Amino acid sequence: MADPAREPDTVLFREEQHYASTFLIVALSILALVGVVMAAEGVRATVASDGGTGATIGILLGGAIAVALPLAFTFSRLVTEVTAEGLRVRLAPWQRQGRRVRWENVIRFAAVTYRPLRDYGGWGVRGTRRHGAYNARGDCGVFLETDDGATFVVGSQEPLALERAVVTASGRETARHGDELGRAERARLVT
Repeated sequence: MADPAREPDTVLFREEQHYASTFLIVALSILALVGVVMAAEGVRATVASDGGTGATIGILLGGAIAVALPLAFTFSRLVTEVTAEGLRVRLAPWQRQGRRVRWENVIRFAAVTYRPLRDYGGWGVRGTRRHGAYNARGDCGVFLETDDGATFVVGSQEPLALERAVVTASGRETARHGDELGRAERARLVT
C-alpha cells in the first residue's frame, strides 16, 4: 500500500498567515473613515469655491486609497503548503501561483530567525527570485537554498512544524545537523 505522505497532492503542512491583526484593521479603518470624510469635505469646498475638477479627482483618489488600504490588509494572507513534490508559497489573493520549489532542487534548509526589516526590507513578498522572503508577520521561518544558488526564507508562525514537514516530504535531514549552514545562519537557528 502506498504511503499517503508520498502522494504528490497530499498536503503535509498548510499555514495561512494573515497580515492584519484586529488592532491594525481597526486603526486602518479609522484612518480610512477620516480619509473619506476629509475627501468629501475637500470635494465640497473645491467645487463650492471654483468648481475645480482636477483637485476633485485628486481628493477622490486619495479617499479611494484610504479605503482600499485597510481592505487590502484585511484580505491578504500568506499561504504555505508542503507536499511530497515540493513547497508552495503565495500571497493570496494577489498571486495565483506564487513560488513553487521542487524537493530535488533544494540543497539545504533549516528553521531560522531573521530580521525582516534589515534582511529583506520588511514583510510581504520581498527581494528578488535569487534572494528574498515571503513573510506576513514575525521573525521566524524556514531558510531554503536551491541548486541554482537562490536563497529565500518562508516566514512561519510554526517554523519547527514547517521544518519537520519539509524533512518528511523531502526525505532529507535539515541543515541544522551538519556544517552546511554558515556561522551567521547557524546563529539564527530556531531551537
